[in-house]
Amino acid sequence: MNGTLLGDICNGTNHLIPSVYHASAVSGVGLMYRIINVRGFFEELTTHNFNGQTLTFKLTVNDSLLAENNQQIVIEAIDGNIKISNSTNYGVEMVIDIAELSSLIIGVVTVQELLMLSKVKI
Repeated sequence: MNGTLLGDICNGTNHLIPSVYHASAVSGVGLMYRIINVRGFFEELTTHNFNGQTLTFKLTVNDSLLAENNQQIVIEAIDGNIKISNSTNYGVEMVIDIAELSSLIIGVVTVQELLMLSKVKI
């Protein structure tokens, strides 16, 4: 041992911070999108066409931060146009956490990837 407690803590970039300080870490800040009103979000999408698809599905969302986001919503798509339905009849159910739903909606991850990671139940 060379008499130091930690050894060399430099990060290998040889970047000096004026005047004689060595960089030891790099950090970053990014954005995280989150749906804060599930029902309101899908109500806003009623003017969007989802590729002419016809399907009725139940969406069960789990949210550990916002209890009001813990919802079960039946969404009916007819020729690609969606609406929230009061029906109890649906063809498929998706159970998902709000974090994964938010990532899915903005296109960061696919349903197939979420299934592979056991982050969604269908």
